[in-house]
Amino acid sequence: MNALLLPGSGLNVEQNLSEKDQDKLNQLILFLRNRGYNEILVDSQANSNALRDYINNSVSANTKLDILEYEIPLITNKISRFDKNDFILLIDSLPDYACDLNLLNKYQSEYNAELILACTVEFSNTGFYLDDSYQIIWKNEKKFAKEESFIPSGFSLCRRDTLLKHISEAKSLQIRQLLRAEKAFGIPVPKFPYHDYHKLSKALFLDRDGIINEDSHYVHKIEDIQFCPGIFDLCSDAQRRGYKIIVATNQAGIARGYFEHGDVESVHAWMATVFAKHGIAIEGFVYCPYHEKGNVAEYTGHSLFRKPEPGMFLDAAEKHNIDLTHSIMVGDKNSDRIKLPYLRSYIIKSQYVPTGYDFESLDSFRRFIFKAPQIPK
Repeated sequence: MNALLLPGSGLNVEQNLSEKDQDKLNQLILFLRNRGYNEILVDSQANSNALRDYINNSVSANTKLDILEYEIPLITNKISRFDKNDFILLIDSLPDYACDLNLLNKYQSEYNAELILACTVEFSNTGFYLDDSYQIIWKNEKKFAKEESFIPSGFSLCRRDTLLKHISEAKSLQIRQLLRAEKAFGIPVPKFPYHDYHKLSKALFLDRDGIINEDSHYVHKIEDIQFCPGIFDLCSDAQRRGYKIIVATNQAGIARGYFEHGDVESVHAWMATVFAKHGIAIEGFVYCPYHEKGNVAEYTGHSLFRKPEPGMFLDAAEKHNIDLTHSIMVGDKNSDRIKLPYLRSYIIKSQYVPTGYDFESLDSFRRFIFKAPQIPK
């Protein structure tokens, strides 16, 4: 397999590579080599003898690295050697973080995408958005409470002929130009340092109101909480099987002015104590205070952190080292079907979903999930 390290990588230097650049380059090359990428083209906008010497002297013989000067004919000739059906891994700006490349390969095939990239949520309005089919769109009519968008996380797959066509027409290898020129798809992914990539755990994500406690509408007082039947058995079973327990909840009552952050956090602290008495450790709580119909200006508007958007789950994965591809989400509303194609989400029958649910109860969910040889997809 082939990879192309694009310009703007921070490697365009005339002098010796800094220790930071050397470390980042070493981690990236090792990461790629372990995933079968045995030829990497390094596109350097400057004629960097330092970079060439470093690569020649330091890189394993198992990996072939070619330095390309930033000249379109040279780049075109190199890429043209690859099979026309090949997908080339494009690496932009020497990423600080690793990415699950298997996800890009899987969903490129599933969506028949000419171009697909890993992306993450940032507090910025300079990025893009994703429609329900994960296709990239550049305008969003929704009003956001804060500036949020998806941005590339540094890794993308592009069909060889699509890349050659873009280079020929645009005379450029800039990722943003390529994204705007082609029908592209984005897969939201968490960011993990290279050295933590093999230290991930699976998690059981729980909605709160309706799954942990009975949903009596905008619950925010400890004395109003009644735990749902089967919740402690479910968490005990999950914990025994190596799942971390994480609560992910929309708390629009903050946006509507019904209660404040402190009320939510007090309830969560108390819940953690109750679960601990049952021998269950809650790894963490994440919640979103935003709502499009809020009364508190600061929290009124759309948010990529409000379920079913993926922001809360990417954030929790990064904080708690969670492998989302082996994790489960369970909730009682359709908004609990999270917009991450690789996170398995299940809905329990409720007042909000009287039909079209996955399981009648938490107990039936527990018995099926933890006794089945494989979790259904």
